[in-house]
Amino acid sequence: MYNPYDKLIDKIAYIAGVIILIIGITAICIIIHCDIDINKYTQPCILNKLTGLYCPGCGGTRALKYLLSGRIFTSLYCNPIVVYVFFPWIWLLITHSVEKIRKKFRIYETVSLPGRLFRPLTVRPWYLYTGIIVVLLQCLIKNILYICFSVTPI
Repeated sequence: MYNPYDKLIDKIAYIAGVIILIIGITAICIIIHCDIDINKYTQPCILNKLTGLYCPGCGGTRALKYLLSGRIFTSLYCNPIVVYVFFPWIWLLITHSVEKIRKKFRIYETVSLPGRLFRPLTVRPWYLYTGIIVVLLQCLIKNILYICFSVTPI
């Protein structure tokens, strides 16, 4: 069922995604070009320092670093939410960009692309709920493994 609110959320997600992508690529280029060691500038987790427990965001920076270097399973181990968000986000950017290009150049009449494959990804509420469950489960599992078995993440 069509809802104008859904279209607004999709547009906001697309614009925010493009801005984050531009900022991220710029930051990576600066870090590589200037040979900056980002480990000097990242702060340790305050919850982990005070209690010894892991917060839901612990491992996120390492997970992003491993994901960008192509180590997907290591990234999943560090913090699965990074992988959960990254690939749908990239697909959202691709499908919405293809849709904008098709509309701008009126390609609908001349070229037929596979129907469901290139239909713009729509942001659904269950994506958010699933993400919250993934974050809470990984936090719970990491803390149980740490407390009961003294297992620490990478």
